[in-house]
Amino acid sequence: VGVQKAKPKITASPPYLEFGQVPMNQTPTLSTTIKNEGDADLIISNIYLGGSNPTAFVITAGGQPSTLNPQATQTVTIQFTPPNIGNFSTGIMVASNDPDTPLAGIAVTAEAMEEAKPDISDTDRTLDFGRNMLGVWQTLPLSVKNTGSKTQIGRAHV
Repeated sequence: VGVQKAKPKITASPPYLEFGQVPMNQTPTLSTTIKNEGDADLIISNIYLGGSNPTAFVITAGGQPSTLNPQATQTVTIQFTPPNIGNFSTGIMVASNDPDTPLAGIAVTAEAMEEAKPDISDTDRTLDFGRNMLGVWQTLPLSVKNTGSKTQIGRAHV
């Protein structure tokens, strides 16, 4: 009767991270959780970014070497800072003592788009207050519309 040797088994959830479309003025973060699904300690010796665009991303938490007991987890958080408009990808690379997957990779993608901006416009008409007496208020309707991609907060004084 053979006895199987205990071994660690690395998994990641989610197994990939998609930032989607990110405006140039934003720096969002996403996280993945590394788990030891095995029955022996998982020794994580290194966590780093690899792939084609690693400089657009940074690991902000959980990137330190560690030892995970069976069923233990470690959350890794990554931030995307768009350097310019376009598509970006990297991989969170996790080196460990998992004999089946000594270097696990978690794919990360993002698309940087133009910065979100408000675009305020009026109805393009002239307001005619006519003749008024000094100190008498008169009210006329004015429509203002934000056709931009970001909320405008503020007041208008006419």
